[in-house]
Amino acid sequence: MTATRRTRVYERESCLYADMEAYEDGTLQWNSPAAGFTSDCAAWSFTPPALRLAEVMQQMGLFTLPGLKAASEIWAALEYREKEDHHDAAVLMGRLLERAQAEGLILGSAADDHVSTLYRDWQIPCTTWISGSSPSRSTS
Repeated sequence: MTATRRTRVYERESCLYADMEAYEDGTLQWNSPAAGFTSDCAAWSFTPPALRLAEVMQQMGLFTLPGLKAASEIWAALEYREKEDHHDAAVLMGRLLERAQAEGLILGSAADDHVSTLYRDWQIPCTTWISGSSPSRSTS
């Protein structure tokens, strides 16, 4: 493959895919689409909510092992059945952010709009990341 073709393939794929890249020294780097999804029509240009959320979760330190553990433990306190709603989710999100702050997981580059995005876009996180068990309602 020629250098020009490799460049074109890289540019195309960097606009389509989000992923974690590992450098030779083991450093992990988040790679997101270079320009999101763009179009000549402004209404069609946007960054998908899932991608926005992944970027925010990385800023909040939630993709680290301690961050995943915190999310699992906190969100396992609630199982959505009948009457639970976004108010319950907001309480748990607050607990998760407080813990992330207390454990020093949040990156220095995190901003207030990251917190807003987290509350708005992360509706019901997976509670089985670490333990592999089903969530149950906490009695505490």
